[in-house]
Amino acid sequence: MEIRVENLVKEFKSFDKTLVVVNKINYKFIGKTTVITGASGSGKTTFLDLIGLLSKPNSGKIFFDNVCVSDFSSKKQRDFIRDNIGYIFQSYNLIDSLDCRENILLGVHGKPDMEFFDKLVKKLDIVGVLDKRPNQISGGQKQRVAIVRALIKRPSILLADEPTGALDEKTSKEVMELLFSLQKEYGYNLISVTHDLDQVKLFESVIRYKDGVILDDKQ
Repeated sequence: MEIRVENLVKEFKSFDKTLVVVNKINYKFIGKTTVITGASGSGKTTFLDLIGLLSKPNSGKIFFDNVCVSDFSSKKQRDFIRDNIGYIFQSYNLIDSLDCRENILLGVHGKPDMEFFDKLVKKLDIVGVLDKRPNQISGGQKQRVAIVRALIKRPSILLADEPTGALDEKTSKEVMELLFSLQKEYGYNLISVTHDLDQVKLFESVIRYKDGVILDDKQ
């Protein structure tokens, strides 16, 4: 799926100050794997949230396959997210009152494909934690549950916000290897945010982001 943004702007206002975290960005994503890198607080996550329709821009357009999704109604955007976008959050965003199986199936609209569910949980080695709640498993296991939840609906686009930010080096490497292996198998567009320079070299395209603008990109 082709992803493009035009004159994208996102501002936050506090008292008499306006902070521009996405500043008139024009960009077309090329390739299947893209990483957005930059210092903490530079606006990377906000940019990712705009692409994923989790936040509304102050102005500008977001296109998927030349369809302007930023002009959709709120309901139509929710439907588009449900059918096309998977999101992996840095803080996992799992619900502690539900077990891991229930957390994963929250990402499904309609009847789940349990054969695909079984394939994913085996591939990510979390069969043994499905009946446990998130507060009973490790950080690495939580991230794997979050990945399955994002992939279970077979998204065209997978967005990952610092997907290994809370993990140790060994687990981080395992999670990234899984994401790239699954991307090759299922063909989704992967757009990730990271400050981990070791991960940057894994991606086809690299966006260097600072103070609301793209400094440069390498493809």
